[in-house]
Amino acid sequence: MISRGCLTTNGGTRTFQGAHLFPGLTVLDNILAGRHRNLSADFGNHGISVEQRFAGGSWRQLATGAPVLADAAANLDCRIASVAEVGTHSVFFCEVRGIATAPQPEGLIYFNRLYHPIGASLKSVDEAYA
Repeated sequence: MISRGCLTTNGGTRTFQGAHLFPGLTVLDNILAGRHRNLSADFGNHGISVEQRFAGGSWRQLATGAPVLADAAANLDCRIASVAEVGTHSVFFCEVRGIATAPQPEGLIYFNRLYHPIGASLKSVDEAYA
């Protein structure tokens, strides 16, 4: 199981209601690499359209219609198992049904108002466990 917080509040009022309706639905989590800094910023920018957000990446679709970032560090195809209200977030607990990973392990984190690429100098998964 993995957890994903994705619904937040705005000034103490939930921006989305009805999280209890989600269990059983599928979601896809695209794990970003350092090269996706601008794409991540676009998805966090409420001032641009959905089309503009997706324009910054190369996408394909799964059978479920979920958008898969073609050059993501990893893609997690999940089923929502449950949702919990925790503080100002609705936390999704998901069952991973499928995983695709890039040959070179790397990632992107956002910490202290800055993006930080991680793992770019690591060996590939096959080399690391050989």
